[in-house]
Amino acid sequence: MAYSTRIEHTEESLRMLDEKFGQVTDDRFMYCLKEGKWDMDDLVRFKGRLELAQQYTSNECKRLEKISETFVQTYATNHNKYFTTAAELMSSMRSTLSAYRNIITEFRDTKGKRCSTPKQEVSRFDHSALVGGEYSRDMFGWEHYDAKAKEVFDLLVGYLNDASKCLQICFKVIDDEAYVRMHKELYMKIYQNSFDHTFYDNRKTIQKLRDNDVDCDNDILKMMEDAEDVEKLIAELYHMLDVAEFNDFVISKGVWDGRKIGLSDEETFLWGKENKAKVLRVRLLLEHLKELESDIKMTEQKNKLSGYFLMRLFNWCEIRDNRQHPTLLKYVRDKVKGSYDTGKIGAVNVAKRNLLNLPSYNEDVETQQAFNQKFNNLVDKLIGEQYQKAN
Repeated sequence: MAYSTRIEHTEESLRMLDEKFGQVTDDRFMYCLKEGKWDMDDLVRFKGRLELAQQYTSNECKRLEKISETFVQTYATNHNKYFTTAAELMSSMRSTLSAYRNIITEFRDTKGKRCSTPKQEVSRFDHSALVGGEYSRDMFGWEHYDAKAKEVFDLLVGYLNDASKCLQICFKVIDDEAYVRMHKELYMKIYQNSFDHTFYDNRKTIQKLRDNDVDCDNDILKMMEDAEDVEKLIAELYHMLDVAEFNDFVISKGVWDGRKIGLSDEETFLWGKENKAKVLRVRLLLEHLKELESDIKMTEQKNKLSGYFLMRLFNWCEIRDNRQHPTLLKYVRDKVKGSYDTGKIGAVNVAKRNLLNLPSYNEDVETQQAFNQKFNNLVDKLIGEQYQKAN
């Protein structure tokens, strides 16, 4: 029989470790010291290793906390084809696991041997007196030991508490991931957010591929188009695509969708392919903005649109997310280039803050409705003229 301290990178191993960490008591510790015939040199040496282990564990706990902040909210992850989520998280606490194996080895009560086949292995975690194996209580307690022994035990407990924090972070991530898979509103929101961010980051590439009429075949895109239930497929692919695959899918879908409905990458990002009618109205308004010149609030600089007017225009465009406003401003700037200067997004932000000084919220609503009416009247008139010419 051979004793092993191997820890498989599975959720079951995490659960086992969580159970074992809580089984270390002062009685077990004192029993191991007595059985192992530990002396002062052994305690000093072990204390130094524990202090180093605790530093590594503290760092790994911070690393896991950082991972946990974004892992569940990100649709694509790396290494998922080869490793489970548990394995991915455990790879971020290698030093903690290594230190724990070494602790168990230090307190072994059976001499280990190299095994020739896995069948001969017996887990030392199930037999070590420190974490669940057989032991006998000490009759005298800490008074029978040097103060250094109690100091080392307290340090060991501190290390195990920090290691347990790592495990709890892992459990939360695993549980949250499972919860997302079971709730459509969550995995669809995560998918759409990840898609939008990836689309935005690759918008120049997407536009270039569209302009050059590049053929973008993509297996995932074909799966989406052929799926009887697209939302179910999106749930199945959650955390099953790596980042490169998801990027390729988003680029291919962006190119294909834009070609099908005739929208630019910025228009698709701002309004989505399902709002083509709104995009066409925005295009028409911006092409004929001069017809509203008597209503446009200008700055002292000639032909420079004020932040106030742009704010009202943004609201009419139905882009509520402030994070999209810099992209919308660039879109407007490109459309009115040569006729008007749009300035910077800061002017729009100042106009938004000034709304806080209005006597009532209703005043802002009424003002916006008046602007919307002017914009819509112009667009409706232009559409009518186009219809008459066509017929």
